Amino acid sequence: MKRVRFSFTSATVAFLILNSLQVSSQVRDLELGIGIAGGVSKYYGEFTDDSFGAIGEVGLTFSPFRYLNVGFHTMLGQVTWNVTPATLAAYPEYFGAGAELGGFYPGTLATIEKENQTRLSLYDLRVTANIFPDENFVPFVGLGLGIVSFSPTNSEEHTELPNNSRRVYDRWSWTVPAIAGAKVYVSNDVSLDFTGIYRFTFTPWLDDVRTSQGGNDHLASLTMGLTYHFLGDRDRDDDGLSDSFERRIGTDPGNPDTDGDGVIDRIEHERYGTDPLHRDTDRDGITDDVEIATGTSPTRADTDGDGLTDFEERELGTSPLDMDTDRDGINDHKEVQVYFTNPLVPDTDRDGLLDGEEISADWGTDPNNPDTDGDGVIDPMDPCPKKRGTWQRGEQGANTRRSKLIDPCDDGLVAPPPAETPAPPVETPAPPPPPPPPAEPAKEPEPTPPKSKRKSFAKDIRFKLNTDEFDMDAPETQENLQELLDYMLSSCDELRVMIEGHASSEGPADRNEKLSKLRATRVKEYLIAKGVPAEKIRGAVGYGSRMPRVDEPSAREMKRMTPEQIESVRRQNRRIEVAVLKDCDV
Repeated sequence: MKRVRFSFTSATVAFLILNSLQVSSQVRDLELGIGIAGGVSKYYGEFTDDSFGAIGEVGLTFSPFRYLNVGFHTMLGQVTWNVTPATLAAYPEYFGAGAELGGFYPGTLATIEKENQTRLSLYDLRVTANIFPDENFVPFVGLGLGIVSFSPTNSEEHTELPNNSRRVYDRWSWTVPAIAGAKVYVSNDVSLDFTGIYRFTFTPWLDDVRTSQGGNDHLASLTMGLTYHFLGDRDRDDDGLSDSFERRIGTDPGNPDTDGDGVIDRIEHERYGTDPLHRDTDRDGITDDVEIATGTSPTRADTDGDGLTDFEERELGTSPLDMDTDRDGINDHKEVQVYFTNPLVPDTDRDGLLDGEEISADWGTDPNNPDTDGDGVIDPMDPCPKKRGTWQRGEQGANTRRSKLIDPCDDGLVAPPPAETPAPPVETPAPPPPPPPPAEPAKEPEPTPPKSKRKSFAKDIRFKLNTDEFDMDAPETQENLQELLDYMLSSCDELRVMIEGHASSEGPADRNEKLSKLRATRVKEYLIAKGVPAEKIRGAVGYGSRMPRVDEPSAREMKRMTPEQIESVRRQNRRIEVAVLKDCDV
């Protein structure tokens, strides 16, 4: 029967230990615990043998911080030792000369039984250090200070032994417990505790005997119990967010940076308002940590509000913190996608007028052409820069001639003449100047170009694994390449597009970005080789997995999905996307 009971107990303990390995728990700051335990005890003194007594414990613990526990514990129990003929012969001064089992101790009515015992009451103040407080299995060591109250008797009659009955000694003593053990968490709030204690006492009387050869008696105990932990809250990953809060918002309580973007979860949640579950909160192609480090907003794809995403500005070299990088009076988005001027140069055509001045109502000239009307006079020197003037030859000289510009604006302003140029010899008078052209009717002011809206469309163009080589065996590749080619060839000359490569999230991020850039470039080269004018394609860029079309399943979600289901989601993010920077006028 004892063997069956022992086997059942062992199986129960093993089950609890194995089950606890699946629990995410830890010691937490400002934690209170109430525990009970039971086990065996043993004393070390003159009659030390292999006998053990039973002991029980109740304790209250407090963790001011997770590496330290302070506790008060009460233990009740007993220790036992055997009395044998050899023992009687070894201590005649205590048992009496010729003493036998069943006789009496000298001068008492206490029977000499084959076993004696000491009942114990112990009160300890303990301080223990937790070695791995962030794990499920938490070893600890410590020391304490306590008091033991004891009373030695025989086992069956429970009659006080001779020196105890005569009150030869005080029946209490100070103790110093040396402690070692471990906690194994079986749930978030309950731990299974194993504790071993060796108590140094300051009395030789635990067994009612003091000999000239012996020293103080000591006690040992080994217990197993359960502790319920309450108050406080765990922060297993030490990110500043409690485990319960992290479970509520969906982050990993065991990982301080759930999305791996370099910013710990608490900082994302409390300081920046970013999504701790996604590396790129605003989906602009730049991870949150890079945006924080460079000063852009990780929650707004377009920090400066100029119409270009922060990633597009990084690719172009413009400032994502300044709507007008070159301070020419036109915001970066309009320069790139409306006027096609250089957003890094304030005077794109180098004619001395800022791009913003040229498109203003005062000038209305072309910021990409230093001589808008093509009359040979650059715009800032041309009194009528949008109307071609007429040059009239001047009087002949020996080697040169001077010309003047007939003013087409009829406003009395005449541009400076061009530099003198050598005149070829002539033998006939110069012909009379032609009559001035008829006055043109006044044109209505040119409307301000409307703000363009970014349009894009995706094509499922397949590539061979880990290459930028088209997979022509996939029918959708040929079909979509042809559709894209037809669109580019049939569109107007003013069409401007950007070829974008996108990838799914599996594999290294750097590799995905490089491969998506290679594939976008491959599509660009294919279109140009098939006759698409190169100026229609402003460039090719690879975003890798930073701008997914759909959110991909988490590791936990993938465990519940088949490989085919996972692939069906990831396939949507592997694409070539055509961003229309300037569309045809309708």
